[in-house]
Amino acid sequence: MTTAIRAKKKTAERSAAKKAAEATKADSEKRERRKSQKKLTREAKQSIFLAAYSVASTVSAAAEAAKIDRKLHYAWMKEDPTYPARFEVAHEEGTQALEAEARRRALHGMRRFKFHKGELIQVPLLDDEGHPVSDDDGKPVMVPYFEEERSDLLLIFLLKAARPEKYRDHFKGEIQHSGNVGVQVSGVLAIERPYATSAEWEKQQ
Repeated sequence: MTTAIRAKKKTAERSAAKKAAEATKADSEKRERRKSQKKLTREAKQSIFLAAYSVASTVSAAAEAAKIDRKLHYAWMKEDPTYPARFEVAHEEGTQALEAEARRRALHGMRRFKFHKGELIQVPLLDDEGHPVSDDDGKPVMVPYFEEERSDLLLIFLLKAARPEKYRDHFKGEIQHSGNVGVQVSGVLAIERPYATSAEWEKQQ
């Protein structure tokens, strides 16, 4: 074998080895990209779910918005060490949103449209001075009639939550009881039983 042939063979071998190394590197990078894409997809689903939960405050509604099975949430809670803390933030945001809505309904009420015999009641539209507004033909502009209905019950719950020491339910009184009485003594429940006969009572003395 001549020197030229040997050199050509070595060049071909180096070229083949280089291509094999490049192919291996390309495969490795491709696998890493797939892992990264899978990770991003999971993080994206979690982000969508958590954003929806902070508004809806229910797992089912948030799962439907994120287009995932609701079981994934519970799997993430067990398997993803970063997920529980992020879910707690979303839960707190959702709770605050519910409290804000409860406060709005208690203080400002909800708009309830009124009906008569199945038809929406219409009343004249009034301007800032209380005068009826007319259209181009001189006819009064009619608008649906509604009332702002506030919730006393929600207001009570808000007061109890804000000032429990003042608005919580208190009970003061005397309790009368006849019959058997349970007495807790050192972790053992003892039942005090009235004696059936005077003889039994004397026997125990």
